[in-house]
Amino acid sequence: MDDVASFAGVGKGTIYRYFKDKDDLFLNTIVSGNDELCELLRQNIKKDSPFIEQLFQLCVQIGGFLARKSRLFRIMDAEGSRMFRYRKEIRRRLDKHYKEMVSVVAETICKGVDAGEVRRDIPCEVLALFLLGMLFTLSHKAGMMPASARRYDVIVDIFYNGVCGAKEKGKRQVLMKKGVGRIEKAR
Repeated sequence: MDDVASFAGVGKGTIYRYFKDKDDLFLNTIVSGNDELCELLRQNIKKDSPFIEQLFQLCVQIGGFLARKSRLFRIMDAEGSRMFRYRKEIRRRLDKHYKEMVSVVAETICKGVDAGEVRRDIPCEVLALFLLGMLFTLSHKAGMMPASARRYDVIVDIFYNGVCGAKEKGKRQVLMKKGVGRIEKAR
């Protein structure tokens, strides 16, 4: 808290007026960031655009937000696991806000399902988690990737067409059916 007070240019007592402890400050920072991202997505995704354009804009908005807030995400990585073990109320509140973000992303993906562009057999929320995972990985591990892979159009292409690509779709479906058969026989 001393470092926070120093950085903010206020006395430590001032911080304790608004936050009961470091965990409370941390929680409110994350919740505020999550709320900001959800509002950003609600305002900046054009609802009347084709699904693929909405998907791209979603990636640009989330990726840009993650880049601007990279310090926050480094803190979350460093402090989050420690805090989550000790305070159930914090986990509950963070889960609630994370589910809201997933829901906002899932709304766009469901438009793709409704338009017949996205498969129906996987819930939109699960697909949203996959997309968010790809974007978080891009944000956190960009230094490990070649520049050609650090683009939102690449994320959209992999998410939308899969790693095999659209022209390999028929082969992918055949392999999926064979794989499912093997799994069922093993049971």
